[in-house]
Amino acid sequence: YGIAIISAPLLGGIAKKVNSPSKTILVVMAACAICCFAYILLPQTAGFLMAAIVITLVLGFLANGAYGVASSVLTETHVPAHIFGAASGLLSVIGFLPESFMHQLFGSFIDKYAVQGYTYIFICLTVSAVIAIGGCIATQIYMKKKYPKDDVPAVEE
Repeated sequence: YGIAIISAPLLGGIAKKVNSPSKTILVVMAACAICCFAYILLPQTAGFLMAAIVITLVLGFLANGAYGVASSVLTETHVPAHIFGAASGLLSVIGFLPESFMHQLFGSFIDKYAVQGYTYIFICLTVSAVIAIGGCIATQIYMKKKYPKDDVPAVEE
């Protein structure tokens, strides 16, 4: 989690510069999906340990940075102030729901399938990143419909 001290503000700055947290998260989740998929393809030999370490650090940096930007999508989509708290709560429920079962699920993969269980874990994580990409694309479509022709107001701080 220490890496988030650097990654969250950095990705927040990038999101502010491009004026779109959802575009930033989309790119980050695409990179996360590539990292998770790389684990599936990476040979499980000691010779690839350094590559696995680098992928882990990149993935941790990106995922923690995206976590720090996620709530900004509510501001980007101009959620009205009178429902902002409810929207934030709903975002948290949806966003943290996997935390309630993923450890048990991933543990069961390892218990049942041993080393092959890790492949299933990274398949789940890759699919999760692809779902996040879909959410970002849906947000972009919504924004284009609501604010056509680059009429998008700046994301407020």
